[in-house]
Order: sequence, then structure tokens, then C-alpha cells
Amino acid sequence: MKECKQCGNEINEPDCKSCPKCGHTEFFVNISATATGVGSVDIREYRIYGEKENGRRYREVIVRKEYNYDHECEVIVDMEINRRNNRYTKTVKKVDDGKIIHSCDEPLADHQGHGCAKKKK
Repeated sequence: MKECKQCGNEINEPDCKSCPKCGHTEFFVNISATATGVGSVDIREYRIYGEKENGRRYREVIVRKEYNYDHECEVIVDMEINRRNNRYTKTVKKVDDGKIIHSCDEPLADHQGHGCAKKKK
């Protein structure tokens, strides 16, 4: 999948040379890889897409590997914050068996009171 660098339109056609929405010819391309073998791969990735709008990036994609103390195992956290489309998605998946232990897909405006936005006691 790729995303138009100009308007943010998501394009699922790999052979598309220009954005069908605005005609722009530069894209952000999402690339994924899978590694197998002995040992472990440390995943630490933080990407920000798009131009700034009102002083903030309109789309943030965060993928990281961390330890989950509730389940006592390593997990992959895959999170996207899309301010332009008012969308928040987050998936937490166990590394060992791939089981999803948390999934959230909701309007960003409804995602309040979490993380650093929690009310102080």
C-alpha cells in the first residue's frame, strides 16, 4: 500500500503511477518484513507522515516491541494516530504466539483519558 505525499490518499494499486485523487506522482510506501531464525529482532520504529497541519503532523505510525507486565511476555505494539481522518487504531500482539491481547479502532476525538491525558489523582 502507498499513500499520496500531496493529499494523503491511500492507494492499493501497486502499479499506479499517479494519485487518482490529485494527480501527484510522489508517494509514501509502506514496507514490511518478516525475519525468522534463532535469536530475536528488536523492533523500534517511529514514522511520521504528511505535512504539518495546525503545527502538528497529521499522521503518526508507531511500531515497537515492549514487555507487557500484565501478560508477562513481549508484545508488538502497532499504533496509528490519524488527525486528518479522525482515527485512532492500536493493536497489541504477543510475540511468541501472535495472539492479539488488545485492539482499539475508534474516532480520535473519542480517544481521551488515556496515557498522558489521564486525569491526575
